[in-house]
Amino acid sequence: MKLTAIAAVLPAILLSGCFLDSDSGDPSGPSGTGVQGFDFAVEKMQVDYVCTDNNGDKITKGTASQLTDFNGRATINDTVFLTRTNECAVTMTGLSGARDTRNAKNMEGVVYEIPRGLLQVGKMPVASPLTTLIAKEVEKAQQNNSGAAQDPRAIADQVFEDLGIVGDGVDVDDLLFDLDNTMTQLENSSDDKRFKELASRTQVLSDLLDGGNADNLELDELVTLTTVLGNNLASVEGFPVDEEAGTAVIANYSTIDTTTLEEIVVAGELSDSQKAAYPTTVTEIPRPPTGATGSGSGGSSGGGGG
Repeated sequence: MKLTAIAAVLPAILLSGCFLDSDSGDPSGPSGTGVQGFDFAVEKMQVDYVCTDNNGDKITKGTASQLTDFNGRATINDTVFLTRTNECAVTMTGLSGARDTRNAKNMEGVVYEIPRGLLQVGKMPVASPLTTLIAKEVEKAQQNNSGAAQDPRAIADQVFEDLGIVGDGVDVDDLLFDLDNTMTQLENSSDDKRFKELASRTQVLSDLLDGGNADNLELDELVTLTTVLGNNLASVEGFPVDEEAGTAVIANYSTIDTTTLEEIVVAGELSDSQKAAYPTTVTEIPRPPTGATGSGSGGSSGGGGG
């Protein structure tokens, strides 16, 4: 192999953890691409991917043969995905037993997406509530522009700016490709407010997108909801985790009906009755299975699945 070819694929090879099968492409390739499902790390998610050219014609598609592990990681072993990552979209779906491994929240049925054009060769795909919102905004923009192609990165920049989660040492790439380590660094820093802010907003956004009742809201309305509900969650003592006590604080906002969501947007705050209707819950922090590892935010730098 020529040196230039080696240099082109080496960054992606370094992301490899183990081998998974695909239904097309070249499953006999020398390595795979690590992927992660992350709110905090989510285990038992199915990983599907499809890669298309600029005409929308399929190049390859497949499903990772293993679900995400305790660190939220799996591996796609498809050389087309490995070398043409930017032309691929990823969907991760929580199957039976899926849970957030930092706070034990049930994640069955939760779907995280990464739109085509957002991924980069050599950078690990991380499917999260943030990338799912970007995917939905890309779809809306395409519908509003007669199906014309949109720039997912430009939309990502706008979404993150509106959510107020970039700046102070956290940039867009950190949130797209290194959310696990970014959370860990914030948690281990003296900036506890920033950690709680990012953790709460990703968890709230996951609920809002999962519930479906916020699907018809505009981005600014969804940002208001995420901020209001996130601030409420972050203010609870022990959020997101209390390592000494071995507990975590979670909430479930996926069942809030559309009318109530609209009322919260208009008021810009939660009423006492709304707080009582959607209380927080204290759970026991899950522990890694024997032989597994975990970082401060529930993930590790190693590959998953095998």
